[in-house]
Amino acid sequence: MDDRSTARSRFEQHDAALIVRIPEAEPAVFSWRARFDPTASFGVPAHVTVLYPFMPRWMIDGSVLEALAGVFASCVPFESEFAQVEQLPGVIWLRTEPNRAFRALTGAVWKRWPEYPPYEGRFDDLIPHLTIAAGDGEAAKEIMASVTAHLPIRSRVAIVELITFENDSWETRATFPLARG
Repeated sequence: MDDRSTARSRFEQHDAALIVRIPEAEPAVFSWRARFDPTASFGVPAHVTVLYPFMPRWMIDGSVLEALAGVFASCVPFESEFAQVEQLPGVIWLRTEPNRAFRALTGAVWKRWPEYPPYEGRFDDLIPHLTIAAGDGEAAKEIMASVTAHLPIRSRVAIVELITFENDSWETRATFPLARG
């Protein structure tokens, strides 16, 4: 099974996510994500994940959307800076600093829906990040050098998006402003 088939299968099973889109990063990461991040081919933009997987899309009704709006309305918009490209086994990513605000967004959703832990509870420490490429191929040094030339990338975070996987692509289903302050 290739990376795209594996990703499709995973998305069909876990078909909702909460993300913060980072359009300022697209010029630096778009071409690399298109080649090396299977999520990009399904319409996922450059982003930082707030919570994945979220509840199944068929369970998301008006009351869930209203509750999400309330959770995010209690959060403060913030500035984020991506100033470092990092590599771990299997992934090249941009670190965001400070990351406390992204952690707070994740924590707020997880507190409201504890039955949906981030990444199904697979990680002890969640590091907010923007994925550039999956894998450890020979292109890693080239990717890291190319993206580093665009740094730092600054973004104002004021909206969280609910995206759902339908008809073989991820689509924005709702947006939630960070409204406090």
